[in-house]
Amino acid sequence: MNLKVSIGKQIVSKLRDMLKDKMMSIHRTIVVVDSNKDLLIEFQNIFQKDYNVVTFIDPLDAYDWFKIHTVDLVICNVSLPSISGISLVRKMKINSDLRTVPVIL
Repeated sequence: MNLKVSIGKQIVSKLRDMLKDKMMSIHRTIVVVDSNKDLLIEFQNIFQKDYNVVTFIDPLDAYDWFKIHTVDLVICNVSLPSISGISLVRKMKINSDLRTVPVIL
């Protein structure tokens, strides 16, 4: 491989990584988990201007989503269908990819 091509690919890769990091800092994702649909809508209205807001009624659906997507903050009710908010946090803390995600209960 040509040295110029190799260096060019490295530069493009570095720039792509830098832009990705920049985009992540601009578009943080907040996940809200609550069984109250009105409250979910209210959280979305409050935060959607500055954050990507993803809402869930079922904490197990939220947990499945966490395993595929990057999340920066979780806001979660304690009383939820299927499992409690505390149980959701326990599941997150067991997963090495999720244990450092901040959670507000």
